Amino acid sequence: MKLDTFYSIKDVSLVLSLNYRTVLDLINKGELKSYRIGRIFRISQEQLEQFLQSNKNKNGFSNTKYPKYY
Repeated sequence: MKLDTFYSIKDVSLVLSLNYRTVLDLINKGELKSYRIGRIFRISQEQLEQFLQSNKNKNGFSNTKYPKYY
């Protein structure tokens, strides 16, 4: 078994420039996979890369419902 690098919620929030609560919400919704050890969450490097790949913006526009201005 290969040991992976693990990140805390705070580490992920800094890397992605997101609020701590936003990262926690992503975990609670199941969009970002994590391990929970007691009260502590850890996100592996592989899980973070999968999350980024699945949310990759392919066409240059956001997937949100905001109006597009051209």
